[in-house]
Amino acid sequence: MPDGPHIRARQVQNSLAALAKLTPEREHEIYAKLDAIDPAILAGVRRARARDWIPLAHDVQLSEVVEATLGPGSDRARARASLTLSLESSTFLEPLVRGVELVFGLEPSALLRQTTRGWAALFLNAGSIRYVVAGPSERLIEYTEIPQVVVDSEVYLNSIAGALEALAGLAKVAATVEVRERDTAERRAVFRARW
Repeated sequence: MPDGPHIRARQVQNSLAALAKLTPEREHEIYAKLDAIDPAILAGVRRARARDWIPLAHDVQLSEVVEATLGPGSDRARARASLTLSLESSTFLEPLVRGVELVFGLEPSALLRQTTRGWAALFLNAGSIRYVVAGPSERLIEYTEIPQVVVDSEVYLNSIAGALEALAGLAKVAATVEVRERDTAERRAVFRARW
């Protein structure tokens, strides 16, 4: 097992595919900026097998470059599209969502409750997620023991919120997810989902 925080290569590969769909005319500009920072980032993502682990710092760097290049909120949109692709193509996530649908129906709280299982499938050594009921149409996702590279990136935390929003949105309701708290010293964040 690798040391340090990692993410499944398939998730980052889906991020690149989502980027190609959302802004095909600007993806090469983003790739050039990533290569200028570290040529190993894209090369490693492209040659990895879907289930391989790659450094989470590479995904954070991608988020930062997307946001810096395309403007505020652009990486959140990329994260939403990326999670949608993952749900359609993942051998773990897609059956997880179908199982929730069969047992509970597609309901935001049932989908968000599965974040703990989905997180463990996508991330390694990247902190812990806890699901909390905060009200009839409000849930909190508490993220603790966050790797420093993640908690230091407001962009990346907002992108996680966008991915959670895409998950809750599978229930065909207008769901919003925001970063409610962020404590860099405690390496903790809280996401609030409402619908």
